[in-house]
Amino acid sequence: AIGGTSLRALTVKAIEAWELSLLESGLNGTTVAKAHRLLWSACEYAVNHDDLQKNPARGVKTPSRTNGKRPNALDANGRARAMQALDAAEPTPLTIAARLALYCGLRRGECCALTWGNVDLEGTQWEGEDEQGPKIRIVQSIGEAKSGTYVKPPKSAAGRRVLALKGGIVDALRERRAAMWGEWSTAMKEADMLPTEDAFSTLYVCGRIDGSYCSPTVLTHEWTSFARQWGLVGTEGRYVTFHGLRDSYGT
Repeated sequence: AIGGTSLRALTVKAIEAWELSLLESGLNGTTVAKAHRLLWSACEYAVNHDDLQKNPARGVKTPSRTNGKRPNALDANGRARAMQALDAAEPTPLTIAARLALYCGLRRGECCALTWGNVDLEGTQWEGEDEQGPKIRIVQSIGEAKSGTYVKPPKSAAGRRVLALKGGIVDALRERRAAMWGEWSTAMKEADMLPTEDAFSTLYVCGRIDGSYCSPTVLTHEWTSFARQWGLVGTEGRYVTFHGLRDSYGT
C-alpha cells in the first residue's frame, strides 16, 4: 500500500490510513503493531542519517495489540466433539498435531518441529528437569518466510518448556511412534542401514520417515478441511482454526 511512496512524501494521514486498512483486512492488532514499529524504525533511521527532517510515524498512535475479536475457541461440548473426531480418525500427522494443540497448547510451528527425541512416553527423568511421567520438551519451532520454511528457536524464552502428557494423547503418540518406527526401520534395512534409537530420535513426530517436517501452512489447510468435515464450530460461530485449538486449551 505504501511501498511506492518515498519516505519524504509519507504523511501521518497516509500511515494512519495504511494501518487502518491492515486492520480492516483481518490482520490482528499485534501484527499491525509490528508493521508500525518497523516503519517507525525505518523513518527514525532516515532521520538519524539526515534523509528526513522528522519521523512521520511519530505522530501515529501505535495500534492496539487486539482487534476486539474474541477467541473462537471450542466450548466443553465442542472439545468433546473434537476429541471424538480425533479418536475416530487414523493417527496421522494432522490428528497428532491437533491433539498436541488441544491437549498441550502447542502452536502449529511447535507441533511441526517436535522430534521424537523430545518426547518421553515412559516417564524417565530428564537432566535438569523436575517433570516426571510422560512429557514433551519444546525447544524449537518451524518458521515461515517468503523463501520457505525453516527451523527456529521458540517464539520467546518462555516458549522453551517441558509439558506433561495426560489423557488420550499418550496412547495416540505411542500408536504413532510404533507405526512410524515400523515404516522407518523397514526402509532403513532395505537401504542396508541399521535402525537405531538415536537416529529415530531426530525424526519429526508430525513429519515423514525421510526426516522432513510438515509445513505449518499444510497443517492449517488440512485442519480446515477436517474441521469442516466434522462441523467443529467455536464459541463465535465460526469453524475453529488450528490456532483455535490452542485457544481452547488456554480456556
